[in-house]
Amino acid sequence: MQLQLSFIDLPCELIGQSAMGGRSSNLDKFQDYFTINKTGSTLDVKQTVPYWSENRPSLSGILFQKYTVAINLNDYASLGIDEVLISTASHLTLQGLNVPRLSVHANPAGVDISRSQFQELDLRGSACSFTLSNVAVANSVNIDIHSASVNWKPAPHELTLELKQVSGSVTCGGKRMDAPHTYRRGSGSPRVVVNCIGGSVNLG
Repeated sequence: MQLQLSFIDLPCELIGQSAMGGRSSNLDKFQDYFTINKTGSTLDVKQTVPYWSENRPSLSGILFQKYTVAINLNDYASLGIDEVLISTASHLTLQGLNVPRLSVHANPAGVDISRSQFQELDLRGSACSFTLSNVAVANSVNIDIHSASVNWKPAPHELTLELKQVSGSVTCGGKRMDAPHTYRRGSGSPRVVVNCIGGSVNLG
């Protein structure tokens, strides 16, 4: 089962099941801006109306106001969600997600991921930034960015880093890495594959 989320321009906090507590899903708050459909094995949550053009908020509202879109994954546990797909052109904070696979496409955007666990993680985008804090990935990470940045501090002694195409900066443990090359630390898990055209990738 896939949970597919699309945010055009709504700065959001997406709260996963481990951070939900007793709260329930509040997507209804944004029913004028979102459509929610289940098609086959995909649950699709899509922002269909540009928020800023409708509300014309003040500059302070654009810069500082953030909305919490709480999706209680427990609500969909019976559906067996094994993959979350996100596309965003705004600022998105992901907290407490624990799913087998997360894929995020950002253009342009700022994506912060914290206190989450995945088996596979896929980060793609241009003119964007990804910041990961207290994020554990068991098997594989794919990073494919253009004029963007990724900052993540994985476990210090475990990593296989494979650099495919790099014209920007890639550092690992404070050391600059040259491409194409494969670096291995400790158990070699997770395997991190990097394509970085402009921008930077900083792994600890």
